[in-house]
Amino acid sequence: MRTTVDGEADTAYVQLVPEVIPGHSVRNEIVETAAVTVLLDFDKAGLLPGVEVLAATKVLDRELLACVERIDRP
Repeated sequence: MRTTVDGEADTAYVQLVPEVIPGHSVRNEIVETAAVTVLLDFDKAGLLPGVEVLAATKVLDRELLACVERIDRP
């Protein structure tokens, strides 16, 4: 499992499979609450390769966000 964070966009992506191939996700389910929107990515087989969390800093633990891979920094 791999988790990346984009601080500029305030998003986090939790990759649940060893590799996510571009275009592999064919369907998204949107889950919205008052605090956050979560996008569930599904592949052709109906499996869940990843989850994207919008407004990540509002709902994810700061310690988690501090130790995951940052994609907004070189």
